[in-house]
Amino acid sequence: MSEINLREFRGLLEDTFRRYLFTLNFLPDSERELRDAFRRALQADQVFSREPLLSVIPAYRPSLSTADLIGRSDAPRLHPRLSALSQGGFDPRRALYDHQVRSIELTQRGGNIVVATGTGSGKTECFLLPVLEDALQNPGRGVRAIVIYPMNALANDQLDRLRRLLRGLPEVTFGRYTGDTKWNEGDASDEQRRSILRPNERFSRNDIRSEPPHVLLTNFAMLEYLLLRPQDADIFRQQRLRYVILDEAHSYSGAQGIDVSLLMRRLREAFPECDLQFILTSATMGRDGREIADFARKLTGGQYSEDDVILGEPVSRFEADLQPPIPFEEYARVVPDEAALSRWLQNLDEMETIRRLVSQSGLAVSPAVLAESSVGGLLARWLSANKELEQIHTIASGRPVTLKDIARELWNMDGPDAVRVCEWLVALGARAVVDPEISAPLLPARYHFFFRGLRGASVCISPACPQKEPHPSTAWSNLILDDPPNCTCGAGLDRKSVV
Repeated sequence: MSEINLREFRGLLEDTFRRYLFTLNFLPDSERELRDAFRRALQADQVFSREPLLSVIPAYRPSLSTADLIGRSDAPRLHPRLSALSQGGFDPRRALYDHQVRSIELTQRGGNIVVATGTGSGKTECFLLPVLEDALQNPGRGVRAIVIYPMNALANDQLDRLRRLLRGLPEVTFGRYTGDTKWNEGDASDEQRRSILRPNERFSRNDIRSEPPHVLLTNFAMLEYLLLRPQDADIFRQQRLRYVILDEAHSYSGAQGIDVSLLMRRLREAFPECDLQFILTSATMGRDGREIADFARKLTGGQYSEDDVILGEPVSRFEADLQPPIPFEEYARVVPDEAALSRWLQNLDEMETIRRLVSQSGLAVSPAVLAESSVGGLLARWLSANKELEQIHTIASGRPVTLKDIARELWNMDGPDAVRVCEWLVALGARAVVDPEISAPLLPARYHFFFRGLRGASVCISPACPQKEPHPSTAWSNLILDDPPNCTCGAGLDRKSVV
């Protein structure tokens, strides 16, 4: 699959959205001048969109794989049946991050933990793997883990993931109990019924009550109802609960944090026979282990120390000895125009074409690089010591940035040539990986696009407005999108004529 050309893709999105806005707010032929002015206004820069932002997911220190943990007798260990996760798209051969392995170990040793690693660091695996291991080691009916989300959308995402992941593990059951959960399967649409993973999933409220799942997904408000309503008492009648997971735990602050804190204490009282373990996850708690442990202690009422806070250790996939900076002019000769950039992007799956383009780029390249047998391997070996790509990784790991921001930091320029070179480097860095099945690329990058609707439009009706000159016969003088207080001529705007 060819790489997306960022500007072409953005232009396509903007053109489509522009046509939508123009059609949605269509003006009649009797207002031809106003309609043309509206069309021109929609062509202006950043009217309804902003420059895409680039962010890079930090790489974390790798450790053992799931396959390595399977069959071990001591923590961290995983049940042999977890090899069946491969049927759900999870690769047991892929190395887990060090913080994921540490999470499994601390959890299996009976401790409460906080996983406070960054976005995209695999926090879900930190609690899901030990929860699945526990369900396999302790078969039988009854809830073993409650996963609490601050929003139903997050619970729904996890539900979809479990449906994919557990296809080969029919013995592990799960269910989602939120306000969206149907009373009976018969209340669901045909599409919803088709999505049920049988026999794992407890789909309806009555299913969950009659056959409580091993893993229960819910939100804190619904959990409070489940603990109070007599008709829901059967869900927890087995008294087998072990894990309580609070995802996005940073959201439980202020009055909501107090409510959740009291809920956790009621949960303890509801399971007097169970030794509950609390697992908190968050990407935005900072890196002060003592403060995080204090927050977790107050929120859950459980015991936490600094050693129970798992922060993760970012690492660089670049070589320790980077090459000297390459002058911008040399990069500009590689992709002097959009056609050259498109040639690279469209052929990132064509080994021989990429080998030729790299060889003819004019940049330093060794015979060993050209001898690589895959595109990802060739690019990884070629770029692993590239100083500019390493700088892009550092800049975009710290904060989302535009390509213009990166070009200014690298070369103190932000013209189209510099932006094109940045786009080229990002595209190649994102494909630079020896084995995509078991490792991440040099630059695990993603772009964020921002679009919004119009808040309205206003017309200036001042006859003295200079903008009236091209259309002297109209009752209006100037059309301005959105809702400023005044026209460029200084006159107040008529907001009765909102498009």
